[in-house]
Amino acid sequence: MQTWFAEPPRDWLPPSDLAPVADGEQKTAGSSASVRSLGGRINRVQLGVPQTIDVLVDPQSSRDLAAKIAAAGDSINLYWVRIACSFIPDRGCRFVHARLDVTLSSTVARALESPIVLDLFPREVSVKRAFSRSFGLKGGLKFSFVDVSAEASQKEEVVRYEPPLIGAGLLTDSPSWTFAMAASSGLAGISELFLLIQSPKSCNLVAQFALGAEIETAWGLLRYSGERLLEQAYPLVPQ
Repeated sequence: MQTWFAEPPRDWLPPSDLAPVADGEQKTAGSSASVRSLGGRINRVQLGVPQTIDVLVDPQSSRDLAAKIAAAGDSINLYWVRIACSFIPDRGCRFVHARLDVTLSSTVARALESPIVLDLFPREVSVKRAFSRSFGLKGGLKFSFVDVSAEASQKEEVVRYEPPLIGAGLLTDSPSWTFAMAASSGLAGISELFLLIQSPKSCNLVAQFALGAEIETAWGLLRYSGERLLEQAYPLVPQ
């Protein structure tokens, strides 16, 4: 049974009135944007401030892994980055599709020293899954999350993913994740995503985020789609 239906709005807006709602100046941590749909419903997307950890000083990194990185010389740094995006639909609306694009850049202009994504998580989610929030890095410089059962997930803090969710951009400077609706309620709540980034030493590392989304009303009359509903740049590693 579909549970996302609500009462039809009393005021119907023409398609020309459907436009992104500017949130004004950023007053709190993170960034957000909204779409006003039929009847003045406001559907919001949010992007949290990325959390960056230096792998070499992260207690989750093993000595063997640190030795492998040190063997590469003093020319690179390695960071894992935690990202959080949220979908908050209004009554009678649902997010049916979304994509988060990330573009990495640094102050080092030479192409051979551009930042690249060594790993991203999740890469693909085709069935509903839950992972332990604690994770490490394997010797091949890949994320190591523990897949937990439904019973185990009741006893510890976990990260849950709903399908379909597909990552892209491995070994490039432009990773992305594509979300599609699976349940009748659409996309809702928080999605946590992770990057493992190699960057040149002694440079600023910046990530430009672009979050696009598509919204459907309960009455099936109109979809609003914005490829770059929210755009925000964050310094990941300032000098």
